[in-house]
Amino acid sequence: MFSFFPQTYAAEGKSRVCSGVRFFVMKTKRAETHLLQREVYGIVENKVEKPRVRSAAACAAERNNGADGERMEERDKARGAKERAEIFAEQCAALESQGFVPHDRSTGMLAANVYGTLAALPFIAAVIAAFVFGRVPVRTAVSPAADIAVFAAAAAASLVVHECLHALFWAAGSGGAVRLGFDRRTFTPYCAALKPMGKARYLIGMIAPFVFLGGGFSVAACLTGYWILCAAGAANVLVAGADILVAARIVFSRGKYFVDHPSRCGFIVYARPERSE
Repeated sequence: MFSFFPQTYAAEGKSRVCSGVRFFVMKTKRAETHLLQREVYGIVENKVEKPRVRSAAACAAERNNGADGERMEERDKARGAKERAEIFAEQCAALESQGFVPHDRSTGMLAANVYGTLAALPFIAAVIAAFVFGRVPVRTAVSPAADIAVFAAAAAASLVVHECLHALFWAAGSGGAVRLGFDRRTFTPYCAALKPMGKARYLIGMIAPFVFLGGGFSVAACLTGYWILCAAGAANVLVAGADILVAARIVFSRGKYFVDHPSRCGFIVYARPERSE
């Protein structure tokens, strides 16, 4: 008897110890698994965190806000075009009430771009010929890659300077009645004269970008030999192609007042009616 009870007690103690160890190991594994799930799957208190899903109403509201912004931009642009058209109509009515006869010397934008390019080609050929056959050897300013980057930046800046030159000379001839703007559809700036001008002032303002940008860069290229200046001069002459076309029409038009057209390329010239003998 004395040997049986110690053996039974030892066996029971050993079983209890093993059960406690197994319970501790299982509990530890569960805790580790739970922690891993929290970190990887985002489970908190045995509940999976649901991702935040935007409601259809919120998406629709955002789309409506974007559409409203686009509509506001279109509305502002339409309002500006309407104001220019109203000013143009008032000026034409005032001149016609004084007995002046209108003569339309405007054309569509597409035709102006096509014919303007053709009008600029002889001047571009003259610029390139003067540069290539000049006495100064052709050279690069920094490196070919750097010159191309500088040319791209200069071409973009020339678009703004081009319209500013129009505005500067037309403002001097019309008392500052000009409007500068930016067309979002074509990503180009524009300038519009808002008052009638005489022939000389209107012509000077029209041809100013061709002379100062196209001619200026071309002369500098022939004097220095830098091909980047020749390219800038040719590009500015090409951009001024429509101006060359309109300037030729100004030269061959007879009239006292020239009114810049608000939506077409060109102008309306007002002259006194011819007296019959």
